[in-house]
Amino acid sequence: MRFFPYRVDTKGRVKPRKRASNKKRKPKNLKTKPFGLWAVDTIQRVSNGIKRYILTMIDPVSRIAFAIAIPSKHAKHTAYALEALIDGITSIKNRQKHTLAILSDNGSEFKKEFDALIEQKGLTHYWTYPRSPKMNAHNERFNRTIQEQFIDYYEDPLFTDLEEFNKHFAKWLIDYNTKIPHSSLNYKSPVKLKITKSAICIGLIQVLDFSSLFRYYCSHFILKGGDVSMPGILVRPDQSFEEAYRLFKKQVDRNLIVTEARARRFYEKPTERRKKEKIAARKKMLKRLYMLRRYEARL
Repeated sequence: MRFFPYRVDTKGRVKPRKRASNKKRKPKNLKTKPFGLWAVDTIQRVSNGIKRYILTMIDPVSRIAFAIAIPSKHAKHTAYALEALIDGITSIKNRQKHTLAILSDNGSEFKKEFDALIEQKGLTHYWTYPRSPKMNAHNERFNRTIQEQFIDYYEDPLFTDLEEFNKHFAKWLIDYNTKIPHSSLNYKSPVKLKITKSAICIGLIQVLDFSSLFRYYCSHFILKGGDVSMPGILVRPDQSFEEAYRLFKKQVDRNLIVTEARARRFYEKPTERRKKEKIAARKKMLKRLYMLRRYEARL
C-alpha cells in the first residue's frame, strides 16, 4: 500500500488538497470553422499605481481580432464586451449553422457574469490549463502586437480618457483587420485572405465596424447603471446610509481614486518619502542578492 505525504507550508501547517476541477478544457488538435472559436484574454497596464485593462478577442482560424479597453477587471465589463461581439456576429453564426465557443484562461474576469452569459447564450466555454499560455498562443501573440504597435504610443488616453482611447483604438483595429499585412497569412490582411478563399465575408465589413460595437458596449453598459469614467452606486429605498457608503467606498478603492490623488499630490510628507526610500533600498538589495545567487549557481 502506497502512502502519499501531506503537503506542508513554511510554518509546518498541512496544506489542504485541491479538488479536481470540472472545467471543460480545450481538446487537443481542436478543429474549428471561421468564427467558430474566439480566444479571449486581458492585458494589464499600470501607470502611477493606476491599473487599466484591455480585453482582446481573436479568431485563430481567420485571425479576425477585436479589443476594447475596460475600466476594471470585473467580470461584468468583460461580459458586456462579449455580448457586443456576439450580437455583431449573430448573422454570420446563423448563416453558417455551427456552434460558437469561447477559449479563456482561468482568470477571475472570465467567471461569474462572463461565464453566466456564455451559458445563457448556449455557447461552449473552453478553459486552458493553469500556467499554459501556449494553449492560447494566437491571443498571446495578438496581445504583443497591439502593445508594440498601438498601446505604447497612445498610453496616456488609456489612463485619462478611456472613451477617447477606445475611439482611436477602434480605427486602428479596422486597419489591423483590413489593411495591415500579416506575415502568418502570407502578408495579406485577414479580410482579404477570407474574401479570396471563402464566401463567409459577405457581411464581414459590417461586423468589423468596431466603432459601432464600441458605441453599443458603452450604451449597454451605461443603461445597466454603470459609468465608464467615474465610480458610483445606485442606492435602493430600503438601503441604509452605512451600507451605501460602504459600497461606494469599495468602488472608490477598486478604481484607485485615492491612489491616483496621492500620486498627483505636489507635497509629499517626509515620513512618506522616507518610507518610499526604504522600500526602494530593500528592492535594490534583494535584486543584488538574486544576481549574486545566480552568479554563484553558475560556478
